[in-house]
Amino acid sequence: MNVDHLLAAADALANQGRRPRVTDLRRAVSAIYYGLFHALALHCAKQLIGVTKHQTPAWRRVYRSLDHGKAKDEFMKGSTRTLDPSVAIFADAFVVLQEARHTADYDPARFPFSRRHVVSLIAQARGAIAGLTALNPDLAAELATIVLFKNRR
Repeated sequence: MNVDHLLAAADALANQGRRPRVTDLRRAVSAIYYGLFHALALHCAKQLIGVTKHQTPAWRRVYRSLDHGKAKDEFMKGSTRTLDPSVAIFADAFVVLQEARHTADYDPARFPFSRRHVVSLIAQARGAIAGLTALNPDLAAELATIVLFKNRR
């Protein structure tokens, strides 16, 4: 999944014409979240399997193991958020965008997003992804482990 293409699609949907349709803004919000989600899935696969093993069965297994709900739960925890300021920024974006996607995709009676808001969500996602990709290797591996695996204390 190409994260840049998802965010570019969201940008195109939000910025078409003088007044984008609500349907287009809804699709944009969904694409933004999935861009962020796939950036995290890619991060996890790279950390646990490696960049050069892209598309091996093990790499795909790790990539597909990311669970939306578990990741959100981990990102809401203070212990995860305090790992690094970039992790806190990513955590905020993940939680906000997952909730926005649920509104956009599942609540036909409510749509609180304007073009300006959608464009700001795109910027938030891009900033969060930039911070994620800049994490030092040890912290990057720790984050991948936290969001993928159960903590059995």
